[in-house]
Amino acid sequence: MTWLKRNTTGLARSKELVEMYESLGFEVKVEPMDFGELDKEVECNECFKHGQENFVTIYTKPKTENSKR
Repeated sequence: MTWLKRNTTGLARSKELVEMYESLGFEVKVEPMDFGELDKEVECNECFKHGQENFVTIYTKPKTENSKR
């Protein structure tokens, strides 16, 4: 199963979201935000550009038997 991008959020809130996804039974991966994925035509990206080190992207996938150990 492949990783599904769930959301991009501030680092401060990421722990809360990771805990929520894990409580729902997902395997969770957190990575620094890829700023190359920003839509150049969307004005609301400015906050991401000014706080690059403060954003992460959260990915999930269903837990498998191997990941439950």
